[in-house]
Amino acid sequence: MSSPCRVLVVGCGPSGLAAVKEMQEAGHDAIAVDSRSQFGGVFSPDSGVTFETLHLTISNMFMAFSDFPPSGSIKFWTKDEYFQYLSEYVDHFGIAKHLQLKTTIESAVLNKDKKWLVSLATTKDEQEQTEMRTFDYLIVASGANHKPNVPDIFGTFKGEIIHSSEYHSAEQVTGKKVLVVGTGESSVDVASSAAEVAESVTVWGRRYPDLAPRFITDYVDDSNYDEQRAFPTQENRKPKDFLEVTTITRISRNLPLAACLSCNGSTITFEKPGYYGTEFTSKDSVDVEADVIVACTGFALDFDWISTPDHELNTKPRSWFKHSFPPGLGEHMAFVGFARPHSGGIPQCSEMLSRYIALLCKGERQLPADYATIAKVEGKREREAYHGTPNYELLVDYMAFMMSVARLIGCTPKIPMNPVEMIKYWTFPQWPCFFRSRGVGAKPEATKAVLDKFGPLDAMAPGPLLSMQILFTFLMPFINLFSFIFGPVINVGKKTELPRGYQFTMSKFCFMYTNLHSMDAMIESSYQILAGVFLIFFLVLSVPVQTASLLMKHLNGGTGTTKKAAA
Repeated sequence: MSSPCRVLVVGCGPSGLAAVKEMQEAGHDAIAVDSRSQFGGVFSPDSGVTFETLHLTISNMFMAFSDFPPSGSIKFWTKDEYFQYLSEYVDHFGIAKHLQLKTTIESAVLNKDKKWLVSLATTKDEQEQTEMRTFDYLIVASGANHKPNVPDIFGTFKGEIIHSSEYHSAEQVTGKKVLVVGTGESSVDVASSAAEVAESVTVWGRRYPDLAPRFITDYVDDSNYDEQRAFPTQENRKPKDFLEVTTITRISRNLPLAACLSCNGSTITFEKPGYYGTEFTSKDSVDVEADVIVACTGFALDFDWISTPDHELNTKPRSWFKHSFPPGLGEHMAFVGFARPHSGGIPQCSEMLSRYIALLCKGERQLPADYATIAKVEGKREREAYHGTPNYELLVDYMAFMMSVARLIGCTPKIPMNPVEMIKYWTFPQWPCFFRSRGVGAKPEATKAVLDKFGPLDAMAPGPLLSMQILFTFLMPFINLFSFIFGPVINVGKKTELPRGYQFTMSKFCFMYTNLHSMDAMIESSYQILAGVFLIFFLVLSVPVQTASLLMKHLNGGTGTTKKAAA
């Protein structure tokens, strides 16, 4: 495709908004449709699938799109604040005129001419109007939250069963005995709010959960850390206070349950359970009384409205190239919103993919000839890396995924030679703005608008982690060199896609995707030592400043801000 395309985007959530914006910006004739009366997807005020006290799990700097910096300081947005940001995004880029709301798709058929014949049903003045339209390309941005998935195992439970999408406030479980099923983000939020008003709350999962505090500095400094009480005190924080500074930065990348459940009336029996925390039981089973089950068990995908007569649509995201292009159909359709980082935002991956799709539709990029084969290899690597959740098809490594797609686009960030900028490049979370710094679609002013909010040392991890980061800044280049030289010998006879010991060498960053190579890590390693030298230099310079600040507070009677321990 070399001329502008007629593109249909299905869904007006964050991923759909990014997709239609990128298509229009590239000169394509694009519209986005959504069955709801407002854009924003699950974050729209009328979505009915999020609860009142929801806060995002990553900062606003991370959740913001790459070319639309958030105003104000770094913080965790509430769902209302995030919707406000999306509204400003829509206004700024003039997206509203390309949205067709209260519209459902009855069918989308790829005909013999490789055009999409789409039946659209729009409700206007309480009257439904149906029309047939033709499009060159289809982008499915309906998200993964299609049909609530409630396991059949709850069938004999006599109490109330609600899916997490139906849990809107703690009032629904006041005074009740609650069982929360699942250990993902939704279950943590549901359990936390329910515990304030319920008679009891029990959380069940098949494996021990990975728990991480949003405010890492508070967690390290305060033995009575209470996250809910930390939210109101977000003003004037710095990146170093947020969890993402320990998970999605280049410097941090150097650091190397019950088996069965059954129901009988209002009693839930756990087979061979283990308790998370200080208690442990070796009993074969434990009974828990419950009035209500909140099933935080995810969603099932539904693409029955898509018809591709000449080619079967594979509905498993890990079979799609970059979680986007299904085998045999990538020239005609793409999915966005089906790559979920283990730490990071779905919309940011969607935006990056949309930039690539826009170039494909213009004929300025081409899918690899063997993209279906590449998808199989990369899908296997993802399953190996995330072996704890092998059936969760959406999960990706944020940094590796973004760098891989950036390479396809031609917008990989470049290591800056300015000492201050180099320190930020190495120590700041790899926010989306970094992918606008150069190359195709560059908007360096957007990158600057975010990074200029902070000083070079504002992303330094809390004390113990900082020491480890500095140590491995100088140690890892030599480990990487050893791995690069002896890797072929070390990996002789391996039966996995990922190399042996990848967790301890150059991380998943260079091994997850086929267009990223160990040489990339070697090149960065050569600059890593220089970045470490600059970092130590700035840290040494900061000591007198910090000492003077503490002295002034002492002379002023200790009137500096004092952090109160959370109850």
